[in-house]
Amino acid sequence: MKMETLPTLLLILATAQWINGKFLGCYEDNTIRLLPDFHMFVDNLNSPARCVHICKQLQFRYAGVEYSTQCYCSSDRPYERMKRDISECKMKCPFSEEICGGPMRISVYSTDSNVYPITDPGTYIGCYLESGNDRTLNHYQLNLFEINSPERCTRSCTALGYMYAGTEPYDQCFCGNTKPANERKTEESECNVQCPDSQEKCGGNGRISIYRTSVYSNAESIVTVSDERLKSNTIGCFEDSDNRILSEYFSCLDVTNSPKNCLYVCQQFQFKYAGVHNGTDCYCGNVMPSPSRKRNENECQVSCPNSSERCGGNMRTYVYSTQKFTTESNSALRIGSSEKQAAVEQGAVNGRHQRPAVMK
Repeated sequence: MKMETLPTLLLILATAQWINGKFLGCYEDNTIRLLPDFHMFVDNLNSPARCVHICKQLQFRYAGVEYSTQCYCSSDRPYERMKRDISECKMKCPFSEEICGGPMRISVYSTDSNVYPITDPGTYIGCYLESGNDRTLNHYQLNLFEINSPERCTRSCTALGYMYAGTEPYDQCFCGNTKPANERKTEESECNVQCPDSQEKCGGNGRISIYRTSVYSNAESIVTVSDERLKSNTIGCFEDSDNRILSEYFSCLDVTNSPKNCLYVCQQFQFKYAGVHNGTDCYCGNVMPSPSRKRNENECQVSCPNSSERCGGNMRTYVYSTQKFTTESNSALRIGSSEKQAAVEQGAVNGRHQRPAVMK
């Protein structure tokens, strides 16, 4: 082993002791991507532990951090021929001494040997009209940079407990728990844009290709509860900073953000707290913000996208607890063999992984 690689190795191994996964090594990446099934920019929150957690919750077996801010996931182990000396993964994670890969170098971890990857592609239900101000699937959005496809979009929505998934041109993937209105259905020829990583179609101009996932159709989710019930989970308006008071997960929901939508996805990722910030941002975490940071309610008055609801403010995050909402099980619910046919008849696929949020 080269002497200069020893400090890097010791740092990674020390970090790996508290990451719920095993460090596999430093690998060379390319534009096709070594871990091609899921990709997100975590910006100033990225770390091996956070990336491993996200990939595990999405039922992927492998996670990788790259170029400081990027997190990748996959069901397949990376090729050993792409493994490189550990010294080539030397970029630090944001606000941390941890290592998050490098330029076209990815630090790879296994997530959990008990993870069972979702393989169902979903059941295609049609091409639908779409509107920027009134989304057909309006509960969650993912930007699957370079890798968007019906299978990857449906897989992610399924893992997060959504009943419907939809692909739009380029990198856009949307999830929802409300069945698309029949009057929005349009001609198949109008969903004519090819996906970036597939010969399949990813919607069209003002059109979305929608799939039914394998999530139970009778699952009651947070997105359907009353405003009064949501209010009981309110913690309040807090001053934020570049280090973030909720620092475990971030998603920019530029057209779908709302307190309920953010709270739902944070719960599905198994985080204790959710926070909406500056209109479009959703943050999740497991540490309660310090009471010293609490501010007046009128400092969290920025409107959510396409809504009269309030989603925090400039460096202000409105925080909610997810813990008063519980699921039937902390583990994934699965459709047994005797239930598969019933699920198919309801429009679901023959999948076994289920993760709906069921209200108590």
